[in-house]
Amino acid sequence: MSLACSRSWKRALRQSAALLVIFMSLLVGQAAPSPTTPAALRQMIVDSSDLVHGSWGLFVDGDVAASVASLDEALLLAAQSAEALADPALAEELGPAVRKLRTRLRQYSSAILSAERYVEGGRATAKVLLKRVESAWRFGEKAAAVLGKPMLSMVWPRGSAGFLHAGDDADFKFALPPGCPGPASVVLQNAGPSQAVDTSSLVVTPDGHISFRMGAASGAGRVTITACDKEQHFLVYNKGQDINRGPPGGEDLRPGLYAMEFSINGSPFEPYGTVRLRPGEIRAVARQLIRAAEEVRGLIGLPPNCTYSYGWTPVVDESFSLTLVIRCVLDEVTVSVPAVIRVRRM
Repeated sequence: MSLACSRSWKRALRQSAALLVIFMSLLVGQAAPSPTTPAALRQMIVDSSDLVHGSWGLFVDGDVAASVASLDEALLLAAQSAEALADPALAEELGPAVRKLRTRLRQYSSAILSAERYVEGGRATAKVLLKRVESAWRFGEKAAAVLGKPMLSMVWPRGSAGFLHAGDDADFKFALPPGCPGPASVVLQNAGPSQAVDTSSLVVTPDGHISFRMGAASGAGRVTITACDKEQHFLVYNKGQDINRGPPGGEDLRPGLYAMEFSINGSPFEPYGTVRLRPGEIRAVARQLIRAAEEVRGLIGLPPNCTYSYGWTPVVDESFSLTLVIRCVLDEVTVSVPAVIRVRRM
């Protein structure tokens, strides 16, 4: 058996063991290795959800192995959460909520496993994986909610699960725990070196609303609320530019005929046809260019363990570019191949 097969076999064994723990705890209520409290159990589920949330960013960055590992760890935490419910003292404290929590954890674990298997298939795309990650994350949030209403929740954009585009506005609401007079401390920070969130845009109102704007760069951010020795956070991820909006400044371009040319991996630019811009139709032109980039991507091909992303350059002197970057992990080394479609007014 090769080393790759051995790792795959071990990972499959861990997944099977995790699901076995969950279903055994559901059916026979086996003893948990150590007792826990509802607060600690909730934190374990939140930690698992954070790992699920972060797996998409790792995949987009081209680190497929790290994305799988993040989902794998999230699955094991979900299994430990289900196992903890077998503790008689905890089950008695939770009462009827135990049954509902077991159901939520079973749904959550199945959704994580679905996302992980999809990534391991070797032909995953960021768009489809995001839907699976969002689904799994929501099941995790529902499981955590059984153990108590969160202090912090997202109200806009609805259904985004914290995945937004550059420049988007985000709105949250918070509620202090029962018996806590406040005040609440709110912190907005970037989780990495990129300006994923605009920390200067944070606004907190006395009636319990938090708003801020996403930054210009892709990456993760975190909004944290602390009150009466209790702390909760919410992860957000900046997906970068909304590719369908077209280039920054595109609305100001003059109508007319524009020439397209492309370059792959630094090669000289070659003609690639023309595109006509009509008044107010920059989005339509953006879609045409994306289709052209898809053709270029088809020429390059997309081997296993590779991901791709798009990005616009701002309009300068009636010229702009759409960049396609393909990232592949080869022997633990990330290799990037850029393809650029440049557009200029004729």
